[in-house]
Amino acid sequence: MSDAVLKHVGVYRWKSGIEYQGEFSNSLPHGQGTMTFPNGNRYVGSFHQGKRQGQGIFTWGSATGSRSSRSSGAQRGFAECESEGGENDVQEAEHGERYNGQFLANEPHGYGVYHAANGDVYEGEFYEGKRQGEGVLRTMEGDVYRGQFADGQKCGFGRVEYRAGNCFEGYWQGNKRSGKGKLYWANGDYYEGDYLADKQHGEGTLRRHNGDAFTGTFKDNHMHGFGICTSHSKGLRYEGDFQHSLFHGHGLLVLADGSFHEGDFSSGEKHGFLTSFYSETDSLFREEWIHDKLISRTESTCILPHFKGSIWYLDKRLHFLSPFTITLQLSISSS
Repeated sequence: MSDAVLKHVGVYRWKSGIEYQGEFSNSLPHGQGTMTFPNGNRYVGSFHQGKRQGQGIFTWGSATGSRSSRSSGAQRGFAECESEGGENDVQEAEHGERYNGQFLANEPHGYGVYHAANGDVYEGEFYEGKRQGEGVLRTMEGDVYRGQFADGQKCGFGRVEYRAGNCFEGYWQGNKRSGKGKLYWANGDYYEGDYLADKQHGEGTLRRHNGDAFTGTFKDNHMHGFGICTSHSKGLRYEGDFQHSLFHGHGLLVLADGSFHEGDFSSGEKHGFLTSFYSETDSLFREEWIHDKLISRTESTCILPHFKGSIWYLDKRLHFLSPFTITLQLSISSS
């Protein structure tokens, strides 16, 4: 018997309540057709040997059971649909979800548009039912991501424009910013550097709209480790160790008038022994501080000959040369 004899148009209802109306071949849905499910789900489109394949639209109905709410659409990219001849359909989605695009062996595969129940919309490439490749994700909050996806998640290079006006472009892994990236705040602040698990972590530079800047090491969104901070708003420059965005460890603090403190800091305060120069009196001291309170001092005529990242010279005049932001020349009494 030839294929021409076995092809026909008709209606078939399975015992499970699934109904198919459309073209058949060898007793299987094949060609254009409509399949409806007892839970209200509906597929309209192309079939190939009993499976959804080609262009089609899958819509979830009001009675669809959901085992995962937001994660199904927003994270996985599509509800998994497994069907053999339309007899068994497993759903992980919510009412209101809809996919319009290409299918292969029952799965979204190729280019398509997916509307999640929470209002998110993804348009782009799918692979075996998940977002994979290039795509655009528009969230119900108003954020827009354009970039690469893998295994249903943001992964690779991408750019996101947030509703608040901020913008990030860089690398992602598992829906989180990881690797090199740039973050622009709506107020003019700017960060460029390393990210790990959605946080500034590693080497980076942070510049504020008021001119303040930090270049150095970050940990969990904080300045942490060695770095250089210049604050025009406070009239100071600090070069040294940080912890939780505070001066902590050994450092050099230079004030706007040329005065400086070099030594130990703790939680943003002078704490320990420091060498201090006061430009107003042209005097140099060796001092002890506890929680920003001066305990004792002795007059000094020398200073450490070297500081990390800077060059020191002592020959009646003290020259502080920094390759980063400023050059200071401090006069010191020869007596």
